[in-house]
Amino acid sequence: MLTAERRASTLGLLSRQDAHPGETDAEAKDREPKPDKPKRAINAVLPIVVLVLGTFAGLYATGQNDASAGQPLHTVIGSGDPFTAMMWASLVAVLVAGALSMGQGILTLAETADAWFAGARTMFLTIIILSLAWALADVNDPLHTGPYLTSMLSERVPPAVIPSVVFVLAAVTAFATGSSWGVMGIIMPLAVPLIWSVMLANGLDEEGLHLVYATVAAVISGAVWGDHCSPISDTTILSSLASGCDHIDHVRTQIPYAVLVGAFALAAIFGASSFGLQWWLCLLAGLILLLVWIFPVGANEGERQRTKDKIA
Repeated sequence: MLTAERRASTLGLLSRQDAHPGETDAEAKDREPKPDKPKRAINAVLPIVVLVLGTFAGLYATGQNDASAGQPLHTVIGSGDPFTAMMWASLVAVLVAGALSMGQGILTLAETADAWFAGARTMFLTIIILSLAWALADVNDPLHTGPYLTSMLSERVPPAVIPSVVFVLAAVTAFATGSSWGVMGIIMPLAVPLIWSVMLANGLDEEGLHLVYATVAAVISGAVWGDHCSPISDTTILSSLASGCDHIDHVRTQIPYAVLVGAFALAAIFGASSFGLQWWLCLLAGLILLLVWIFPVGANEGERQRTKDKIA
């Protein structure tokens, strides 16, 4: 990240020479507003508001067909078809954006159509990467990777270590599959009965409830951590390509920070589960570890990079 930041600040290059950000600088420049045209926030805000409200309206409309009469609002929306709702809401939002642009004389009809096709062309690479990522993630389902690892470790670790092991297991599985919700659905029903049975086998009852809480937290946090770092996660892919950043560069620059925080979170979970420490002590310990690491080590790394840049 330091290298990328200095490249941008000194050379004005937002990407590497051989990067693939999804669009060229010329294409990005073509989307810059014309200097003699009005620039109003409503032109950006209103289509987004229409998209959000239209999605909820579509969920309500499609949910009424599946929900029984007299059901509460959240049940009706939960029964809706999100794909259909977002498709119609997106279409209406695009039409609103086009109407605002042409109505104020910002774009002509031909320029509006060109802008629409340029946006669709930009998303084409995203669709390809997402399709390949989903295909790769689907391979993990018939392999039953999560259940296998959980069952393999169930009888080989002591109770106090299980939350830490579950955290690593959830993180690795989420990183490999690119899904946090899927990992939670796989590991949570296995991890909670596992820690409970191991507690009972070791003569623990109410005094070991903190292990259950730590295990649940380990599943959730580990799954989110792995999904955040995974190069095949849909959130990672959409974040990098929607911001015009090379996908692999985005993954490479964020992983060191995430690994650092994940390592300290793992230390806090292990401390809480093994020694029964208070949660606020674990959070305080994690914060202190981060500060102790970031200030001296981060500053030293920065000095080393500056020296290296001067020599180069």
